[in-house]
Parts: sequence; structure tokens; C-alpha cells
Amino acid sequence: MPQGVAPIDYPATDPWSLSDEALSHLIAIAMDSYGYPTNLFTVNRWVTAEAWYLAE
Repeated sequence: MPQGVAPIDYPATDPWSLSDEALSHLIAIAMDSYGYPTNLFTVNRWVTAEAWYLAE
């Protein structure tokens, strides 16, 4: 992560990871059986329990 970038403030009970290993998902790509992309999708934040960052 670039210096100065930090997760957004989130009032959850679990602490956010402050290490350089923090992840953030944007989208996922669904593929058909031939390996062609068919859909873009994302899941709710509570499913992934990830740290979110502000967009620039």
C-alpha cells in the first residue's frame, strides 16, 4: 500500500488489520466453462470482512 493510505473508520467490533497485508476487493469476474468472462459481481462487506479504502 502507498504511504499515507489507511482503512476508512469503521465502528465494527473486530479490529482492522493495520499491517501491509490488508486486502480490499473491488469486483469479481464470473467465468463460463470455456473460461470466458460472463458477469462482474461483488459481495457485501460483511461477507469478506475486509478493510475498505477511500477512492482517490
